[in-house]
Amino acid sequence: DRKWKQRLREFTSNLPVVVPSRTVVMEVASQYISSGLLNIPDTNGINVKAARALLFIASRLQQYMTLRWASDGNLDGEGISNLRQEQQVLILIGPGGTGKTTILRVAEALIDYFAGPESVRKMAISNTAARLLKGDTLHALAKLPLADLQHGMGRLSSAVLKRHRERWKSAHAMFLDEISMVSPDQLIQADIRLQQAKGDTDHPFGHLISVLSGDFLQLPPVLKKTRATKCDAAGFVTKTRTHRRTDDDDEDEDTDEDLELAHSEVRQGLELWRSLENVISLQTNIRAPGILSRLLSEMRSGHFTDDGWRLLLSRAMTPNDARLRQAPFDDAYIRYLVHRHSVRHRQSFANAVAACRANGKALFVVQAADAAHEDDEAAFSDGMRRDLLEQTNPRHTKMLPSFLPLYNGMRLSLYSKDCVRFGLMNGCECILEKIVFSDLEDLPDTLVAGEPYALRYLPVSLLLRAVDASWSLVGSNLPRLPAAIPRNGLFQLRPAQAHLRRKVEKDHFINIRRSQFATLPSDTKVVTM
Repeated sequence: DRKWKQRLREFTSNLPVVVPSRTVVMEVASQYISSGLLNIPDTNGINVKAARALLFIASRLQQYMTLRWASDGNLDGEGISNLRQEQQVLILIGPGGTGKTTILRVAEALIDYFAGPESVRKMAISNTAARLLKGDTLHALAKLPLADLQHGMGRLSSAVLKRHRERWKSAHAMFLDEISMVSPDQLIQADIRLQQAKGDTDHPFGHLISVLSGDFLQLPPVLKKTRATKCDAAGFVTKTRTHRRTDDDDEDEDTDEDLELAHSEVRQGLELWRSLENVISLQTNIRAPGILSRLLSEMRSGHFTDDGWRLLLSRAMTPNDARLRQAPFDDAYIRYLVHRHSVRHRQSFANAVAACRANGKALFVVQAADAAHEDDEAAFSDGMRRDLLEQTNPRHTKMLPSFLPLYNGMRLSLYSKDCVRFGLMNGCECILEKIVFSDLEDLPDTLVAGEPYALRYLPVSLLLRAVDASWSLVGSNLPRLPAAIPRNGLFQLRPAQAHLRRKVEKDHFINIRRSQFATLPSDTKVVTM
């Protein structure tokens, strides 16, 4: 994957200066295809459906650039008015490994080459998918509401709308990944928000060149409880029902009016989806060719051939299996999967202690700083402070842990959005390179390896290295470091703040400000042989 990205960068950088014409975009797209970037590894032949997808995007880009060059006076405008205003939306579906992300990367390079940097906005419904796409979440980038668009909180203020339009001002294309997880009401909401951003209410998604990619045999949308769970073949809700209120329902349950608005958006979303005409379904598995590709296809469809079943049985692990001593199981880290937050919290701490003892490292523990609002200081008792610090579910503390064990070389996962472009967002795995202590911290001369040392003050920052990152920050964004230390992926994480509410008694809450690093230990343990 890294070599392929390097090939893509080199090919794009060697393209000649753009000379405006009515065919130049299609010509360059053909050069991308001829370069082998969309070839099938086994046969070394062109992936025809991937090439068709790229040419679809290129044709829409050619129309846009022709109009822009003509308006700028760089191209003869004769016959421009006869350009067909075709639908700009492409649905790109297929199983994992069939090259959807590859197509999006080549298309992004093509669009940026002609329309300029920052011409593509990339988003997905989940943080993980958005980070892999090096984009943002659908809710954040498209300003989706928590309820419906007509609800009071769903309307954008003039100031927010202005910032929203400014953010999309340079965008000429939009990629939305994991479309199977987008519900119909979210689809229509995204459509309306993009129309608002681009000032075009006559075309889907503000007439942006749009690619909706995903696999409808993977995860379906996460539906609200006021909506039915019956879905059609495309993964969208086809029937809705009214939730009948009972005495046990929460006071904040949707009203009949809210339900009708939500159901209306579901219907509009379904109509929008059914109006989209351009679909390309990828089938050839690029990532796992050969017999493994056939096995994955049979697992996906739920129907095994005899050969596939025998192959699957041959992959079963046995006691003392030699494969457990090979990559990736021979790696220095073992990943723990636990489902209770208290167990995970204790296991992460035990892993940190064991790792420090095995490698002779100092272990520091950072406690979150909790402070009540000045009007609530009297109500913030020691018992309440202790109860708050005992919370192990990070969702109850806005993803800021009460206690954070730290040692040099520790693996951590980010739970903040520091830089979408570099993938520094929720779920990004990092390695702790250095703790920048507070000037007030009086560290002892010697520390026992593996013996937890509680810091009295929050560190100034954590120097982290994003795993497998190739980018480097300028020196002014980093503390002074020896010249021999590589800069790739290095960045500083400073303490974050979150406002928490805690109930004192009925109808009485206090506001608490928590300061802590927005990161959690990865559930790994160092193994020494």
